[in-house]
Amino acid sequence: MAKKLTRQQKEAIALLSFGTLLEYFDLMLYVHLSVLLNDLFFPKTDPMMAKLLGATAFCMTFVLRPVGGYVIGRIGDAIGRKSTIYITTFIMAGTCVTMATFPVYSEVGIWATVVILLCRMLQGFSSLGEVIGAGIYLFETLKSPHKYVASGVVDTASRAGGLFALGVASLVLNSSFGWRYAFFVGAAIAVIGLVARTRLRETPEFVNYQHRMKVIKKLDPIYAINEKVNKKALVGLFFNVILTPICFYCTYIYLGDFMKSNLDMTPEAVVNHNFKVSIYSVLGSALMAYLCSKFHPIKIRKMSIVAGTMALLYMPFCLNKIVLINGEITIYFLQCAIYIPAMSNLINIVMWLKHFPVSKRFTAVATTFGISGATGYAISSYGLILLTSWFGYYGIWALCAPAIVGFIWALSYLTKLEKDSGAYGSYPDEPRSKDTALNDEDFHYELDKEYEKYNNKCVYSADLLSKLEVISKEDNVKLNMKLIEKAITFARKWHGTQMRKTGDHPFYFHPLAVAGMVAEHYPKSDIIIAAILHDVAEDSECTVETVEKEFNQRIAKMVDRLTKVRFEDGKRIMLTLEQTLDKLIKIGDHEALFIKQMDRQHNLETIEGLKPHKQQKMAKETNRHLIKWLAVIGDKLGIKNILLLEDKMYRMDERILNNKDEEKD
Repeated sequence: MAKKLTRQQKEAIALLSFGTLLEYFDLMLYVHLSVLLNDLFFPKTDPMMAKLLGATAFCMTFVLRPVGGYVIGRIGDAIGRKSTIYITTFIMAGTCVTMATFPVYSEVGIWATVVILLCRMLQGFSSLGEVIGAGIYLFETLKSPHKYVASGVVDTASRAGGLFALGVASLVLNSSFGWRYAFFVGAAIAVIGLVARTRLRETPEFVNYQHRMKVIKKLDPIYAINEKVNKKALVGLFFNVILTPICFYCTYIYLGDFMKSNLDMTPEAVVNHNFKVSIYSVLGSALMAYLCSKFHPIKIRKMSIVAGTMALLYMPFCLNKIVLINGEITIYFLQCAIYIPAMSNLINIVMWLKHFPVSKRFTAVATTFGISGATGYAISSYGLILLTSWFGYYGIWALCAPAIVGFIWALSYLTKLEKDSGAYGSYPDEPRSKDTALNDEDFHYELDKEYEKYNNKCVYSADLLSKLEVISKEDNVKLNMKLIEKAITFARKWHGTQMRKTGDHPFYFHPLAVAGMVAEHYPKSDIIIAAILHDVAEDSECTVETVEKEFNQRIAKMVDRLTKVRFEDGKRIMLTLEQTLDKLIKIGDHEALFIKQMDRQHNLETIEGLKPHKQQKMAKETNRHLIKWLAVIGDKLGIKNILLLEDKMYRMDERILNNKDEEKD
């Protein structure tokens, strides 16, 4: 099982949840007051036109979401993530104030309709970046099952925001509390949300997300272009998302209008009824979050689609007979069943994130999510009006059948992707490539007599072995400690009396430190051993063949690929960092790349003993050639706290480069 969440991670999840709750309150307040506000802001024409105008007001919330995700993301890249929060919060608060103060249709005519539609468009525009940003943060900083459970918690918070909005709507409709005051409350809540989200963005992990996207694209645009997006996965994400708006619309809007028209319920009674449904949705989302700690989210989604499909199939029969007996109770249970597929929307998005390349993930997912949501709400709002006018309540089948078929196909394809990556069978643990150094039968642990004097434990080896014991226990991962001890002895022998260039430690201190850093983030015996041995073929007379004989082929390959010294036509050549990285990238050996990253990280941490010009050279080289690959390496290996490592390397480079400027001054 994954480690327990740190205090900082728990705080970030809490802040994300709180911010999402407040945001969804503002977004859903108009939706749940629409039974009242549509009559105030739209002209009273024939019933069909009134329905179309109400549907338009609802859809306007989501029509600009794809554009919002793209534009807000670009703003974040250009001027910083914190600035986008001020912009989106200002838009949300401004629209709430406008809706609270603008005259109704009876006072200013069609301008009331235009302004209310524009406000809804702007609210939808500002909301998307936050939703996808939260999902990406959780995915890239947490491991299974925490990333899914946390997504469920944020999902539950969004339902609670809708519940809060319904509560205020109920207060408005059942008391003397004016509806305009409700939107002033929404504006105030937007400001409170700003405080919460600003604090979150000041944590280095979340700030750095947009920054590293910018760095990757700026330093290596060719890679960003060549890193292909799986178009089939885009289609799968589209069909996985589209069912959520359909279920939401059927649950709250369509059946809300049905209760008002066919059961003679007042707007106040409809809102009170939907308030009970929202309580169920909050509890249901919380239950799904808990279930993700035990079962793969795909299994939960499969159960939810079965329940939702059965309810949608039963819906026409139910509505045709609803007026006979217990209409309101029957509608309640029908709404609860229909809403089940919509309860785990953010969990659903997070499941797809790993199947998109890191350099294009935000744009691809945000745009697809926005298009799918807008399409789902549009076909629900307008489609149900037309289809039910042609086919009666059976028009619901014509609307939902393609979406359900697409959802089932998408879930099947996602299951295949998860199985191929090893994530389905290993859940709740993170999938890892096979550890080639675990099987005792593949190795002999005795070294020749020449190694005996290096077999004693030193302070550096004792520290590493102690750290590995703790990591093995905390991460519940098996390590071949006997082979690691052999590698330590092997490295000490071949590095002999070599000293680091800084002159303060024996050379083998460095590879042992690198191995410890690797193990903290990627505990796997073969990569830990390769880290211990990564310099033996470069700085001694040891050969790669000797490494393979004493260990195995995979370890020897990583050592060979990390060795800068080459011989071509009998000449000794020293590869640059750029050439070494290009070689590893072309081969696709991300584990060796991670060792190289930790190697450079440790060199930067212990750089003080080098001459200033060498420090500057190393920092510039790191900035130019290595940093742009950190996100890709972490993404490929599933290293969730890669953002902290990036931030650390950025800060060290910045400090070194700034020292040069200070010297000039």
